[in-house]
Amino acid sequence: MIDKILSVAQTLFSLRGEVRRARHEKRDRIADLFEKISKCIADVSTELKADEVPHGKCAEMRTYANMLTDTVRDEIGEEKAEQLAQDLIDAHEVEALWGPLHNAPDRDNQLAKLDQASGVFIALANLLRVRL
Repeated sequence: MIDKILSVAQTLFSLRGEVRRARHEKRDRIADLFEKISKCIADVSTELKADEVPHGKCAEMRTYANMLTDTVRDEIGEEKAEQLAQDLIDAHEVEALWGPLHNAPDRDNQLAKLDQASGVFIALANLLRVRL
């Protein structure tokens, strides 16, 4: 699940050239969505690090995943947008991470991947806003 979230972030980052061609208002809307996804992932990571279940984050992540296709379809194409949205939907059950990560030997590594995914999404949002 964590690897899938990170993969979506990295794929979208690799497609930033296509996304930044959007009109200014649309770029801002895309950036806003990416920022919200980043914050959701960061909140999940913070709560898991505190050994708490990230209640409510599954629904939040699924909502953002459902918005992804319509938000980036024109910029990256229908098929790619749908695949990335589906990947995010497949990984939306972030509350379920608490159990497997609770005493996992690779817990810190997995949480670092969540932080990385959050960072990629926020970096992408910021780059879209300044049009880099």
